[in-house]
Amino acid sequence: MAARKWAGLTGQAGVVLLLAMGARGAGAAVPECWGKWHLELARPTADKEAWLSPASWCRGATLPRTLDLDVRRGASGGLSMTGAPLAPTDVLVGAGTCTFAFSGADSHVPPNYELTIEAAAQHSKPDAKSDPKNDPKSGSKNDAKVEGSARCSEKTPGANGSTGITVSVPVNGTMNALGNGAGSGDAGPPAVDTRDLVASVAHACGRRDAEALWNLATPRFQAATDERAAQVRAAVPPSDLRRLYGFQGKPATFTGRDYLRYAIKSGKSAENPCADATRWKIEETRELPEERTVAIKRPDGSVFGLTFVRDERGWKLDQLSKSLPPKR
Repeated sequence: MAARKWAGLTGQAGVVLLLAMGARGAGAAVPECWGKWHLELARPTADKEAWLSPASWCRGATLPRTLDLDVRRGASGGLSMTGAPLAPTDVLVGAGTCTFAFSGADSHVPPNYELTIEAAAQHSKPDAKSDPKNDPKSGSKNDAKVEGSARCSEKTPGANGSTGITVSVPVNGTMNALGNGAGSGDAGPPAVDTRDLVASVAHACGRRDAEALWNLATPRFQAATDERAAQVRAAVPPSDLRRLYGFQGKPATFTGRDYLRYAIKSGKSAENPCADATRWKIEETRELPEERTVAIKRPDGSVFGLTFVRDERGWKLDQLSKSLPPKR
């Protein structure tokens, strides 16, 4: 099965945008995210805060600036996730990139708000010329530098579902993976099972979490979805963007993220990548050092393909093809 056997990119008419499969839970991929995380969030800029309501929790005055997380395997094999002042309620994995979701009472995030943090730990080999003990800012010699971004969403419940404003800020910090099975700290992303890559997307898709799905995709995938959103803007009168796509912002700001949010909530199976997700099956896989291609069979017997590629940040979802009709 050739790596580019199927034609077409995400965002084109009649193309399924993302893969979901319920054969394995997201927990199977989480070991790469085990460890202790110290995350520091930047303050939202004034232009970003201007979009928020005056009393929004996402403002710099109330949004926590420092988070300490502890994600590890419990005695039963399940996940144990704690944190201060916020506790993660979910973890999504893309081999080298960990996405922590905070929402609901258990996370200590206020109602109608969500916080998502995507973080990548940059493990490196020790430098014989330097000694972390001589630099109090360097932390433990087993700590990895962390870079990423956080998105705080202010939700407004409505008849057609929740809508709202999302602001993003940079994140940095450290991560210590000792004792959590996350590797020895050598450079480069850890090994990953193709089924774990699929499971990460499946878990996000099952939650109808457009932000998480977007973060699992490559820039090329995102650009194709942005192109589809541009086609929609050109074809649909501004007054119809809200009626047809549930978009309440300025028409010029309708992007691929907004199109994805619409698609994963659509009742039309041809548009919704999450339709019947728990019943999809892996039909065939092809694994190369820098690329994984997977054929998926849907409940109706049709087959479509997706491709993951690896870059310096790990494995990302890069391509989805059109569905091929079932064999007769």
